Amino acid sequence: MEKQIKIGFIGSGKVGCSLGLYFLYHHIQVSGYYSKTKASSEFAAKLTQTNDYDQINQLVEESTVILITVTDDQIKTVWKQLLDQIEPNKLKDKYVFHCSGIHSSMIFSENERSQLQVGSLHPICAISDKELGYKNLQQAIFSFEGTTQAKYVLEELLRKTKNVGVELETNQKARYHAATVFSSNLMIGLLKESMDILIDCGFTKQQAETAVVSLAVGNLKNIEVQGLEDALTGPIERNDDQTIQLHLEALVQQERLVYQSLSNKIIPIAERKHPDRDYSKIKEMLQNEKYDNDNVSAKN
Repeated sequence: MEKQIKIGFIGSGKVGCSLGLYFLYHHIQVSGYYSKTKASSEFAAKLTQTNDYDQINQLVEESTVILITVTDDQIKTVWKQLLDQIEPNKLKDKYVFHCSGIHSSMIFSENERSQLQVGSLHPICAISDKELGYKNLQQAIFSFEGTTQAKYVLEELLRKTKNVGVELETNQKARYHAATVFSSNLMIGLLKESMDILIDCGFTKQQAETAVVSLAVGNLKNIEVQGLEDALTGPIERNDDQTIQLHLEALVQQERLVYQSLSNKIIPIAERKHPDRDYSKIKEMLQNEKYDNDNVSAKN
């Protein structure tokens, strides 16, 4: 049976504003925003043409779904505020969700969680702007988990937006979030590693950044068109052990560890692409401890 959805946001930062605009675009009702910072909730309400609530109980009364979009370290504080300020009978017919990637619905205290419908909804999408971030959400996959009835509501919400939703086991949330960090935040670290080496080779900072961004964007476009495995190129893919050896000899310890770890990850891809090639020599080189003891120096 279809659930009546009218979403009230607690928190009016980039995620709250972007999701509010996105849901409204898909004709999902949004009651408005409550925030500890009045200027922030006023901005979000004006942006979405919804209500700016002075009291949290007003938002709860006028919403069927409470979506907590504060920072991860504030979720428990908001949950406690809800339990302290809202009568239990006024919460029991509501659905309370948060949007954290790392935390599951277990962040809601176990005793109350067993009596209320709670869950988490996380868009796998980088949101960096309050006003424009919603435009990136249409292609995003969402993860979700929670109590049984809460999951029904989240599935219905994603049907309305036509986003792919993936149900997670509650105990997998931290591992799941680490995976998303690999392909988003840590990608910055990988590109910074590349930039630092190029600068050490004589590139200016601007030249290095232009070079690595061009390579990264081109690679991502190839992955989008061809798929992850078919887009693989380079010395590992072509079984060029001489180039791999020169790389390992040229890199210092920290750089080499990153290189070895990532190379070991893509060898199975190369093997599937080229079952006729023998990659054993490269595998041996990548495991060779001699590279851990020479050319060791600290990076500036």
